[in-house]
Amino acid sequence: MKGLKIFALILILLFTVISGWIYMSWMGMERTFLNHSYYRDVVSSERIFPDMIDTVLHNVYFSEGCPCCAGNDEDMQLPPYMQKEALEEFNIITNAFHAAFPEEWLEEQYLLVVDDVLALVRGEQESVTVTIDLQDRKERFRDEIINQMEKHLSDEETGNIEATREELESLAGVLSEEMDLPEQIIVADITEHVLNPQAEKAIHNTQIFRQYFLLFYFAFVLFIALNFLLAGISGGLKWFGAAALIAGSTFLGGIYLFRIMVFEPLVTNFGLWIPIEPAVISSMSTQTLHVMSVIPLVFFAFGLVSLVAGIVVAKKQKAGTR
Repeated sequence: MKGLKIFALILILLFTVISGWIYMSWMGMERTFLNHSYYRDVVSSERIFPDMIDTVLHNVYFSEGCPCCAGNDEDMQLPPYMQKEALEEFNIITNAFHAAFPEEWLEEQYLLVVDDVLALVRGEQESVTVTIDLQDRKERFRDEIINQMEKHLSDEETGNIEATREELESLAGVLSEEMDLPEQIIVADITEHVLNPQAEKAIHNTQIFRQYFLLFYFAFVLFIALNFLLAGISGGLKWFGAAALIAGSTFLGGIYLFRIMVFEPLVTNFGLWIPIEPAVISSMSTQTLHVMSVIPLVFFAFGLVSLVAGIVVAKKQKAGTR
């Protein structure tokens, strides 16, 4: 009979640990990737958009938009003066783009899209609805190109380069057309290519999981009750405390091992695929792990308290029987 009780307690411990892992994984998702505040904190603490825009513009310009070269600026087989002209033109476009699309505006649009997508994932709406109007920004981009060219011409050391306003406007029109910016970005058109049947199924499963997530709390109450029933108050506290300690410590260790052994090597080896500096990605992962580590730390603390409480109760019970 005693062996059967121990087997049942071990089984309950395993179920508690596995349930704890699932619970902590989901709570980590809710506090990070399914939380608006997480995305807001990321963009407010890291220089993401300026570096990303510079990388994207560089790739677009030197692979497609540059009127006098092919490949990137390191591979150009051109006379030095033509390379210099291409780089000067690229700098004009980059500075104009940053002026027309400032970081604050990019962050605002980004968070609007995030809210829209999160509402879809949570089941609060059936599709994404955000449309980003770029018409005014395109006009401003063209004006900023003119301003940057005027500034560039005024800074020329020779002082012999002159251009009329009409010539600058014509050239600005050509440069802005090279970037091929749309009048608006309909986010639904983008997500239409991303939301394949597998992604839609994952979103549906996420919504179902959120609806029944409260069952985990009932499960933990049931596990505690069964521990008390099989091992008494002191033993039940010890068994459940041990389960919470194991779940919290292994989950916490697992996410940090994942970062060291999987995530960081991926960033190092494949960072060129992502238009964000590896240092920024590493910092973002640190921030994400910091948020996700709160729940397992709470689990660990709760387990430690339960275990100590079980030991204290056992000592009192033993002292009372003397």
